Amino acid sequence: MNQQHFWNSVDSTLRELLVLAEDMDIHRSKMEEAARDKPRATLAPALAASEIEEFFVAMEGKLLQYYKDKYNYDFVEDEPMGGRYEWHQIEALKTE
Repeated sequence: MNQQHFWNSVDSTLRELLVLAEDMDIHRSKMEEAARDKPRATLAPALAASEIEEFFVAMEGKLLQYYKDKYNYDFVEDEPMGGRYEWHQIEALKTE
């Protein structure tokens, strides 16, 4: 390989690298611009602690009622109720 051909090859490679770097820079600036312009309205508003507590209290009540109806057992009072299932109390197993 002669010297002229070598430098032409280096020059060509450098030009390709510069074009690639420029393309990457343009791509990066477009991504940064898109990130800046992204609307922030997609975030949910913060809820007050009282609203969160109210939600969980309501859900707990609904779940307790659901299982009370399903298994005819009052889990709050720990008592069987009349209905589909017949509940019997058993002696606890003794462990020694």
